[in-house]
Amino acid sequence: MSEAEVMGAQRRHVRRAPRQVNGVTRTSLRVHLTRSERALLEAKASNAGWSLSRTLVHCALHPVAADEIAVDNLHELIAGLRDYRRQLTGLANNVNQLTRYAHTDHALPDHMNDVLDHIEHSVDEINYLLASVRR
Repeated sequence: MSEAEVMGAQRRHVRRAPRQVNGVTRTSLRVHLTRSERALLEAKASNAGWSLSRTLVHCALHPVAADEIAVDNLHELIAGLRDYRRQLTGLANNVNQLTRYAHTDHALPDHMNDVLDHIEHSVDEINYLLASVRR
């Protein structure tokens, strides 16, 4: 082998994940997904903060049964999220108006802190609802 081939082989070897983790031998599996399936898997992985492979293994080995989902609570959460979406739309409109005002007069209005506090409170409540939906 030439020197370039040896260096390429060494680089490839360094990049690979170890075959054994904590004494357990790992193997690879190739999965074919449509674009929409991959997008859903990536979104689920991103929400959980996991890799695609960990998310796929977890979903395959630990499926959620239909009786584990509290449908009554889910309807309330969805209604709450819709309400907050409407509020955020209004808040975004207010922020745009305040920004336009600030650019025109080169000053912020006195009630700007109140608006920002309201936005921060709404974002905190939405994050709480999203966390409860992810469980």
